[in-house]
Amino acid sequence: MAPMRADERRIYYYDLMIGKREKSSHVPTLRELFDLWQERTQAKNAFHVLQDEKVIYQINDARLNNTQDKITLLISVIDKLMPDAAYADMQTRVTTVMKKTAQQGGNLSAHLVINIDPYKTNTHLCLLEGVRRLNATSIYRLLNRLIRDAHQTDNMRFSYPDPGGAKTRDGAPKRHSYLPLVRLNGHPSPTLIRDLENGHIRNIKLTKTKEATAFSDSEFLTEESYELTLGIKPEVDRKGLFAKILGAVTKHKDDYKTGRIAFTDQNRNNHNLEFDVETGEPASEDFIKYTTLRKINPPLADASPTIVGHMEAEMLALLAVGPGA
Repeated sequence: MAPMRADERRIYYYDLMIGKREKSSHVPTLRELFDLWQERTQAKNAFHVLQDEKVIYQINDARLNNTQDKITLLISVIDKLMPDAAYADMQTRVTTVMKKTAQQGGNLSAHLVINIDPYKTNTHLCLLEGVRRLNATSIYRLLNRLIRDAHQTDNMRFSYPDPGGAKTRDGAPKRHSYLPLVRLNGHPSPTLIRDLENGHIRNIKLTKTKEATAFSDSEFLTEESYELTLGIKPEVDRKGLFAKILGAVTKHKDDYKTGRIAFTDQNRNNHNLEFDVETGEPASEDFIKYTTLRKINPPLADASPTIVGHMEAEMLALLAVGPGA
């Protein structure tokens, strides 16, 4: 991720995908999930503690924009292990260190704006402000943790009527609970797509994990995964090549979880693209589509307790244009 400036942010394009853990066909709406996240935020209970209580991820603020049919979440990380902030006077060049107390941690926050209306089944376009320590994985894990916590408190919060029309003993429609989940999948960047089409793909490797077993007669080595190496026929039509690769390998998502494409771009630079076999999402933000907001005014701090209005407005404007921006 590029270093942050107070007046500049990278804005990454993602899909927020809603699913479920059980075999039920029912999936909640984004509005239902937002109601849960907003309730917990207003109750100061939208957080997840990690690393022996040294790190906390939380939703600081949650807002529904009915006129634009969009949702904004301000998500933050608090980390006791972050270094103390230091500032220096530009004239005297004297440094001042802002020491944290025992109960304080470094604080960073990022805005996530989401379209309420899905553009395909259970899939909502969203934009994520690029901030270190607040990548897509950490954010959707927080959102899912809040869903799980609510489910443990009230397992019928997310429920659906019995498909066969069964009734309870008192004659009410029988309902079944289910546990939703969300995921953020990044849009591949135009640069990545162009480099794969016009560069040279050295190989594609798919990794299959397995239960660790002893390797040969070794007392300390174990077998834990296998790799399958694929090549590409030279006569293949390279237009839309990345989509073609994903279309072929995702059919084997039950066998292989991760993949890696080793390729050389037109400038003879070598790259390794790691991706999720099921979703096709690049593992690194380096390969995810983004645009850059510049001359943000007023400039942004590292964190904020509430949604920053002018930053939200710029991101909502981008979201309205869509991924073609």
